[in-house]
Parts: sequence; structure tokens; C-alpha cells
Amino acid sequence: MVRLMVTDYDNTLVPAGKMLSNAFFEKLHQLSNRGVLFAVASGRPYNQLKKLFAPVQHEIVFISDDGAQMMYRNCVLQKSPLCFRRAKELCAAALEQGMTPVVALREQNRRVTQEQLALPSFFSSDVFKVILVKNGKDTTEICTLAHSLELRCCYENDTFLEFCRADVNKGAAMKKLMEKFCVTPEQAVVFGDGENDLPLFHLAQTRIASSGACDAVKRLATLVTDDVEQVVLRM
Repeated sequence: MVRLMVTDYDNTLVPAGKMLSNAFFEKLHQLSNRGVLFAVASGRPYNQLKKLFAPVQHEIVFISDDGAQMMYRNCVLQKSPLCFRRAKELCAAALEQGMTPVVALREQNRRVTQEQLALPSFFSSDVFKVILVKNGKDTTEICTLAHSLELRCCYENDTFLEFCRADVNKGAAMKKLMEKFCVTPEQAVVFGDGENDLPLFHLAQTRIASSGACDAVKRLATLVTDDVEQVVLRM
């Protein structure tokens, strides 16, 4: 019997440029009434995920910022913020190297300036990720610094470079969720497409990959599908 479903959002549950259907939200409501816990695990911040799942935001678990925080019914289930000193050091180095640092807070992302770094409190809210806009700069030195600060790169493309705590990932958050609600691997279903979803795939007996998933995810999958939303609707 399925008791927990955990899915990545971008390019897994929702292909680029698409939105979730009303039928999907109705299905999540039905699953909740049946005692099935649904969680979305994403690199996106909590406030974005709440908006995307607004019709069911009080019925599902949000694992945001690549696992750095986990929220359920507006309550904190788990959080793994960055050490302020390490976040400030990384942001200061990024500014010196011509990059634009942004910090991911609970409800919003905030650009970091030299003036902000001079404040003793930095930010009053927890910092869950440091996001660097590369501005075309070489990132070798900043990545070496991040590693020395026990931070890991959780996302990178041509424009952005994102760091969270080295011990933070989606799987670590899902493991805590399974422990809290006494869910076994046999009772869990996971969905994913990227390497940051691999920690999820090691925790569930049923592992579903989107057709565009990376090879490492497909190798672990028990099913590969062109339409994850339809798979959920049929469960």
C-alpha cells in the first residue's frame, strides 16, 4: 500500500512551459483523504512552491531548496540553514570576483550587497542557499572556496551557481519525513529526472523517472514514463 509519494517538480512532474491541471489537484485531495502523504521536492524556494500548489498547499509537504527546508501545513518539519559566517564569506568572495550573490530565505530570495555584508546580523531569517549569478566569470576559485566551507554545488547552468550545506539533499529530507510518519521503502513512491533526485531513488521501492531523465536516474528507475502527472492520476 502506498503511503508516501515524493516528486521533483521541474521536468519531472511538470514539463517546461506547462502547468498542473485541476484534475491533478483534485487527485491530490483524494490521496490526502485516503491517508497518502504527497510531497514535492524541488530546488525552488518554499514561496514559489506554495504558489504553484496553492489549491492543495495545506495538504502536501514542501521539500524546498534542494532539501534545506521542509514545511507541512505552515509548520517547519526540518530545516538545515547555512552558517551565517560561511554564507557571508562566500557572498563576499563572489562580489570580489564580479559575480552577483543572492541568498534564499524562507519566503523570498534577496540580493546581497557590500552594505548588507557590513551588517552584523547579515539577514534576520535563515539562509538556505547561496545563489551566484556568474556574470560570465570563471567559477573555479569560488567552487574551491565553497568546498572548504563545507558547501556543495546543488545546481549549475550557464547563468547560475547554487550552494547549500554539504549534508543537505532531497533524500536526507525524505528520510526524515519517512521516519516522522513511519513510512517504509515498500510504502514509498518517488519521481525524478536529475542527479539531485538520486538520493530519493535510494529510499523507495517504486522509482519512476521521466523520459527525459539522466541515465543514472533511469538505471535506478522501476518505470520510465512520458507523463508523470498521468501516472499520479492513475494511482
